[in-house]
Amino acid sequence: MGSTMGEIRDDDTSHLDEYTPKASWHLPDKVIDVGLVTALTIIDLLATVLILSFIDHRSHSIVLILLGLLANIFESAALLWRRTRPKEVLATITALSVIVSILRAFTRVFTLPLTLLVAIYSFALVARPSVMWKWSVLLWVSIFIPEVIIYNPNLSATLPLALMPTLVVGVGTSTGLFVGTRRKYIAQLQERTKTLEREQVLLTDQAVAAERVRIARELHDIISHHIALIVIQSGAAYALVGQDPEKARATISAMGETGRSALGEMRRMLGVLRTTDVADVPFDPSPGISELNDLIARGQDAGVSIQSELPNDLASLSEQYQLVIYRIVQESLTNVVKHAPRSKVSVKISRSNEKITVIVTNSGPIDTLPTTNKGHGISGMRERVELYGGFLETSYEENQFRIYVEIPLRELYRAS
Repeated sequence: MGSTMGEIRDDDTSHLDEYTPKASWHLPDKVIDVGLVTALTIIDLLATVLILSFIDHRSHSIVLILLGLLANIFESAALLWRRTRPKEVLATITALSVIVSILRAFTRVFTLPLTLLVAIYSFALVARPSVMWKWSVLLWVSIFIPEVIIYNPNLSATLPLALMPTLVVGVGTSTGLFVGTRRKYIAQLQERTKTLEREQVLLTDQAVAAERVRIARELHDIISHHIALIVIQSGAAYALVGQDPEKARATISAMGETGRSALGEMRRMLGVLRTTDVADVPFDPSPGISELNDLIARGQDAGVSIQSELPNDLASLSEQYQLVIYRIVQESLTNVVKHAPRSKVSVKISRSNEKITVIVTNSGPIDTLPTTNKGHGISGMRERVELYGGFLETSYEENQFRIYVEIPLRELYRAS
């Protein structure tokens, strides 16, 4: 059953296209990190040169300024490992930031919160939210407390000091968590798409295997039935050649008709295997209820005595169920021709409001019983019937072999 407008089937992956990364050119991660570190280092150097150019060297320690520059360079360099060791990089940069804050208490040292912001973002990409929020509190305290201790502000000046760590930690954490969560979500969608594709391949393989079994079953029914008739007809023609040539010729003609019928059905079944486009195969209609009389007539021509009771209202059944009934009768008559050609056969099909019943009985001398141990006829019929929710029973009592089939009438009729 097709999905209605607005519904998305479980096996539909079209809605994942917007999340699938498009093939595009981009710089390698290592090049981006090296470029970022280089830019931050240049900014630190230029800022330090400006500070040294404008400060009074008598009131400021050049050594402390250079130590601050060295700490800033180490901070920037640590970002080279932010993708592989984000936790260690964040801890290192936080410690160096505290050192730079302490140095600022004694001299003018350049500080750039961008390095710490990138480190927080990188760790938040891969950290669980519960872990990241704990780190955020720790980072905020580690940045804010040195500022308070160094500057010892009054209460009114404390709030401005809290603004910078709040912005750095807040922006880095929230942005990292958002991007990281979205990346994980996209990765899950891509994995789901791959899983659905693998499942689709498996389903296709299963469908191909099922189709091969179906074709094999059809070919078994076609070949076994027609060849059995040809064998019986050839024996009858051989016996009549000297006694009644006209009847022998008629029997030989019937053999030809049987062979042509077999070839036609085999072409219909095998045609689909010779083309990649099923629409190009010139299918004939599948045999159904209307062909049962011809089937019974061919059995009678082979010398089998057959009585049949066929209701007139079976044409309303779907083609699939008509084919099931046809194959059941065909296989049953084939078994008679093979195992009990001298017996009398009764074919009775009846219908009620709930089910279709097919009963094929042959009475008389039976050479061998058609068991499932020597062939696939009975088992093939049973598989067909069970596929449509029915059942098949066989019995042999008082020199009489009986096949009893019931098929429920659920959605058996063609749509009007």
